[in-house]
Amino acid sequence: MQTFSQSSEPLPSDDNECSCFFNTYVNLEGDICFSCGWSEEEGSIDNLAELMFKLSIGKIIPLALNNLREQSIDDDSKLDFDLLIDKISELMIMSSENIDDPDGPLIPPTRLAP
Repeated sequence: MQTFSQSSEPLPSDDNECSCFFNTYVNLEGDICFSCGWSEEEGSIDNLAELMFKLSIGKIIPLALNNLREQSIDDDSKLDFDLLIDKISELMIMSSENIDDPDGPLIPPTRLAP
């Protein structure tokens, strides 16, 4: 498994090294899972709220993708990154067209002109 992170420093190993965290992953069955937490330090809840807010408005993913692109230096990881971007683009197009059901209508009835 390839692992990339924003910094070259190791991830915090105990509660004293970070104010808060929000981890997400997909298990082998395809379920999206997460864990989150915060320290007892003043401002930790505020930091977690800011993190979740930035996630909700899409401010974190561009940072992660830019960092991932910069770390994709060999040919295999460049191909994987390009495939990732293609898949994200496909999902964004499907989402914008409200095509959640592959057997459903190509144009949702709510988008038809009267």
